[in-house]
Amino acid sequence: MGDYLLPEYLRQPPVRDVPSEPVKIPSSQIDPRAAMAFSLIDLASMAPGGGGGALAAAPLGIAARRAARAARGAVASAEEIIPAANPRAVIGGNMPPPEAKFAQYAEQYPPTGEPLWQVNEKGKPYPSKVLTPEAIAFQKERAKIMKDMQTKGYTPFFDPEQRFMVDPRNYPGPNVNTLDIMPARQETAEKYWHQVGGDEARARLAQAYDIGKEFPDMGRWYAMGQMEQKLVEMLGPEQGRKAFQDWAVSMGTTTAGADPRSNMLMGQYGRYLTAHGQPIPEQGAYMPFPIGGERAGSNMATYGSTIEEGGWPSIGAANPKRHNFIQNFLGNPNVATIDEQMASGATPGVTMPPPGTYGMYEQPVHELARERGVTPMEIQETAWGGYKRQKEGDYTGMPMIEHINEAIERTHRLTGMPREEIFRRGFGLGEIPIYGAAGLSVLPLARGEEQP
Repeated sequence: MGDYLLPEYLRQPPVRDVPSEPVKIPSSQIDPRAAMAFSLIDLASMAPGGGGGALAAAPLGIAARRAARAARGAVASAEEIIPAANPRAVIGGNMPPPEAKFAQYAEQYPPTGEPLWQVNEKGKPYPSKVLTPEAIAFQKERAKIMKDMQTKGYTPFFDPEQRFMVDPRNYPGPNVNTLDIMPARQETAEKYWHQVGGDEARARLAQAYDIGKEFPDMGRWYAMGQMEQKLVEMLGPEQGRKAFQDWAVSMGTTTAGADPRSNMLMGQYGRYLTAHGQPIPEQGAYMPFPIGGERAGSNMATYGSTIEEGGWPSIGAANPKRHNFIQNFLGNPNVATIDEQMASGATPGVTMPPPGTYGMYEQPVHELARERGVTPMEIQETAWGGYKRQKEGDYTGMPMIEHINEAIERTHRLTGMPREEIFRRGFGLGEIPIYGAAGLSVLPLARGEEQP
């Protein structure tokens, strides 16, 4: 699969330093736009069915997340003082929980309502999701918690600045060399190579990578070593690594048409159903809040069929994006995940590599990696953010470990369950719900994008 060295950040993180003096955080550092962003969520939650309608398409969270980064671990008032300037000093600590209003949903999802049947433009009936009164109350409380986290910050379970890669030697390697997925006919290969590997496409890739390098949170997106290390610590080497691999597979099988938060929620829902021996609903309308998204039904069906077929060993050339996505989480730096962002960056207007061409889209990533002296994974995760910034203008990145942090914090504040227990029973054993930020259409979903 290549002669690349493991990335430098595969090594263990350095010993954390603990500052000795408190630091006053001025309120001017907290962006007031953060609170405004979440007013859209409050409005969306009041729409019929909780879906938010047209409001759902509103761009949320960019200014809010930026404000939270500036204020993480800070307080809302200039007169208040935090105990440490460096939040790493309290990473993983269980701060006194606020009053949790939904302890009853710590081990089970909110009840699901009967769908409302509607007819689409082609005259075909379909079930539309309807939230129960219990789920609506839960949704509104979650919006308040999200607003508080974004405006005031929170103590992350894992320090994002200390993220590092999983050691791939503890996990199975590739089932297929995705670089070999090429057109069978020479004329077809020449047609696509002109679009994918031409000078213009290569220049766009290099430019996206250079832009992404300017923003630290666009790199090391797949660096989940802290999560894996914690699972091993809690569950032991064998069970802990199995739990991490199960999580990676759940992410890979529910990635289509989902942003990272929705992807994570669907994957966790699948693991929850598996842990409790429950069948997977055929359509998203029958799934509990906050599970949702345009392709929730097909994603969950993919998860179910993959588990029935044996999990990771069943994923191969037929699903190259899922295959490489999982491999990247498992620490393999020598493969590149080609999704809509990467495919459209190479060939504007293309949402995914056409069947039989995945290797053609992946090869320029490998070639640029050799040229820059880094790994294909590093090129892809960084260029992904660069392409997105070119499209959106103010995107600064958010690594996957931060999505884990936010989900743990939200679940803790909603249910009152300790954060350590949420991580062990949720991400470790897969036996309890995890409540993230997305669900239905409250937050915008980026079709085909499985990075932030």
